[in-house]
Amino acid sequence: VTAEIVTTRHGVLTRQITVSGYGAVMTLTFDDGHKTVLTDAVPLLESYGLTATAYIVPAWTSLDPDEYMTWDDIALVQEAGWEIGSHSMTHPDLTEVDPYDLDWEIGQSQAELRSRGFPADSFSLPHEAYDETVMNVVERYYESCKTDRGINPAPDQTDPLMIKSQTALSWRPFSYYQAHIDSVLETGGWYVLNNHVVRDDCQGGSWCVTAARLAEVIEYALENRVKIATVRAVLGRRDGGIPLGEDDMYADVPAGPGGGDGPAVDVLSAPGLVRHGPAEIRYRLSAPARLDIGVYDVMGRRVSSLVGPASGAGEHAVSWNGLSAVGAPVASGQYFVVFTLEGDLAATVRVTVLR
Repeated sequence: VTAEIVTTRHGVLTRQITVSGYGAVMTLTFDDGHKTVLTDAVPLLESYGLTATAYIVPAWTSLDPDEYMTWDDIALVQEAGWEIGSHSMTHPDLTEVDPYDLDWEIGQSQAELRSRGFPADSFSLPHEAYDETVMNVVERYYESCKTDRGINPAPDQTDPLMIKSQTALSWRPFSYYQAHIDSVLETGGWYVLNNHVVRDDCQGGSWCVTAARLAEVIEYALENRVKIATVRAVLGRRDGGIPLGEDDMYADVPAGPGGGDGPAVDVLSAPGLVRHGPAEIRYRLSAPARLDIGVYDVMGRRVSSLVGPASGAGEHAVSWNGLSAVGAPVASGQYFVVFTLEGDLAATVRVTVLR
């Protein structure tokens, strides 16, 4: 892990830490453009500070507006920070389409989306059906493609045109998703979970997942420090740094501009999620030092202080109960626990607060 030194000025983070490399990564995708993406999935993910990738079938935008999103609906999804990709023009089995129509299904769908302000750099194969002819056309238009079932290796080892995914279905138990997350936790792989309809009651629909089940999966991933990001975001960071302010991991940073002199702090463990009661953060100081631990919101405002001005060498623990400096519960969202050692920022931890 490498990191860039960040300083605080008047209690505000002035630069952002970046770390290179990945731990476990997860992406949530949504095929077909169902209305519940806007009405159910977007609000659910917003409550965790997350976004996803939605694959649209342009021809279906003119169908029942209670079942499928209109173009205006899709624009609202993109405004919420989601990535918009293509799922072909009409959702056929592309291996059964003649060459002329194949180019239209794959290329024209991108053109239609882009004409309406959606970049559409990513493609999702209808029915997970493909052959060499299909993939040759996909490669002409798209930077990435979601293909068939499976778990991907690390993002930098994944062919962007052969992204594997697993499908969320109403009858699958939580243990199914838990096993996949546990798998990428062990391997540092990339888990893409594909969804269709999301609502509170699936009413027996197999291509549906309840909002409660999806929330359960998200929380398990966050609790285990799995990075959750869109397809574009994951692929865009394969060869570069990941902004820690957008990451669910933590990294320790050498104290002081020299990077090796003076006392240092190592974060040993920290919660990814703060819900009910205090969450403990454990750290180690290499030598006695003046240490400050503060909690900041995403705007860089200090909302709470967790420790006094001095600490001795050795292992220590501090907890945060999700309260502000005046004892009021903070709002749900993303916060940063910032360690400042002898006046220099030494480490930062991101936590998600849920109410």
